[in-house]
Amino acid sequence: MSKKTKFTQEYITNYLSKVFIPANHDELIVGLDMSLGAFGVCAVNTKKDMQMNQLIKVKTRGAERLANIRSQLKITLEQNNIKFAVIESYAYGKSVGRFFEIGELGGVIKHLLFIRNIPYILISPMTLKKWITGSVKGDKSAILLQIYKKYKVELNDNNLGDAFVLAQIGCALNSLAIGNSSIDDYPKYQQECIKSFIDKIKERENGN
Repeated sequence: MSKKTKFTQEYITNYLSKVFIPANHDELIVGLDMSLGAFGVCAVNTKKDMQMNQLIKVKTRGAERLANIRSQLKITLEQNNIKFAVIESYAYGKSVGRFFEIGELGGVIKHLLFIRNIPYILISPMTLKKWITGSVKGDKSAILLQIYKKYKVELNDNNLGDAFVLAQIGCALNSLAIGNSSIDDYPKYQQECIKSFIDKIKERENGN
């Protein structure tokens, strides 16, 4: 039987430090919901306060659409003091054609973050939903409702909602990384999200 991992503060800080450098009080954490139709962007400070949100919509297609989204996001990143980004990872249930299009967008955005020296972390769609609603089930409207209930922030677009939650996850991980909070400060379902994220870091480190 394998030994159960103890998620001590030292253990958590050690693994989070492998994927990003924590933000300080004047730096922002940005959530990016990579949708081709409406690309959601939301940045929060280390106190969880939303500092900006943006919905990038372009009418072009193909390579021109990728270039236009990149161009608009580049301006946003230049205008804000972004420390690191949190991106929703790919949803594999999409159709093959759509999946490749999203993959192309993901590559473009990751390259932009790379050349701007902005590290990023990936959060699965299920973790995103569980973090805010407590469950991996339910529709998108449940996310917007819980955002309003928990943060008193009213958003009217699902992509902005996802970007907001991603930024809040990043904020929580940032707080854990610098010791401003402990895993016991979070409800059980969010603790499970944190442990799952750290386990994935460990798996990648071990080459799994």
